[in-house]
Amino acid sequence: MLRKKTTFIIGAGASAEVNFPIGSKLADMISNLLHFQFDDFRGRFKGDINFVESLKRNLKDTDIVNKHIEAARIISQGIYLCQSIDNFIDIHQENNYISSVAKACIFKCIIEAERKSAIFCESRSRSEYIDLKKIENTWYRKFATMLVEGVNRKNIQTIFNNVSVISFNYDRSLEYFLLKALQPVYSITEDESAELLSSLKIIHPYGTLGPLRTRSTNGVDYGADSSYMDFLENSKFIKTYTEQIEDESKLKSIRETVLTSDKLVFLGFAFHKQNLKILGAPETPSSVRIYATAKGFSDSDVGIIKGELRSLTRLSDGVKIHNRFTCSELFDEYKKTLSA
Repeated sequence: MLRKKTTFIIGAGASAEVNFPIGSKLADMISNLLHFQFDDFRGRFKGDINFVESLKRNLKDTDIVNKHIEAARIISQGIYLCQSIDNFIDIHQENNYISSVAKACIFKCIIEAERKSAIFCESRSRSEYIDLKKIENTWYRKFATMLVEGVNRKNIQTIFNNVSVISFNYDRSLEYFLLKALQPVYSITEDESAELLSSLKIIHPYGTLGPLRTRSTNGVDYGADSSYMDFLENSKFIKTYTEQIEDESKLKSIRETVLTSDKLVFLGFAFHKQNLKILGAPETPSSVRIYATAKGFSDSDVGIIKGELRSLTRLSDGVKIHNRFTCSELFDEYKKTLSA
């Protein structure tokens, strides 16, 4: 149980601990998926034929299909110099076809990554549990261990007290993990775990693949088979940066969450300026304490990031950022600090 209001701000590096692609890897996946080549001489097609067939099947109009395929070509050739697919969409925000195709690709790549993730379990009766041994060295397990400490079955409703999550990822790995992991710990049903999970404040600034489907709620199965999906339709819950900054109610909720927190924990976050802008810089910064991973960043860049994060705190020593820690190792370093 956490005793002070703590917000976990999650980036792609956090999901990478259970085998999700980070931003650059996702960009490569999307580029390859959209690298269409038609060899009329040999009658061969290179690229993801299922994606093209989905466009043809669901759009029907040949001219519209061709405009989407042209957008796919632009994305495939141009994405390499961008920090992420989100950045590329923002560059071409006036081109609705690029936005449409990019979102559809994001959906396809992430739903397939969910299926390949370390926490996925094939669920026929919806009672299967995650093999926790596969993720024993990840922050997911350590986060859950921190949550359940001191929370018995009688006061289970308090488990998410003082916890909020702002996830910049499209995947639902944290929600799915908690849904599955809490069931064996407290010997509760999936419905009971889902009801419990509904009390957790979790915000996805850029949306997700959709709500998780459970026994009693509609939605999209975690790691669902994408073979015959309408990727354009299924990507409707994914938002671009431009769409996000126009969503005033969500921005307000994000910034209020940051402002009212005692602690902010950045996990696998890349510190892109547009994402820091979404978090906001309050006119009267709070005395929030910040703990952050910066794996892969140089010492020089860490100094710059530290300065940017200080816009969220009035304490000169209120930012603890480490470029030698993974997300899991941050939990080891601050095990008692985070829960105190």
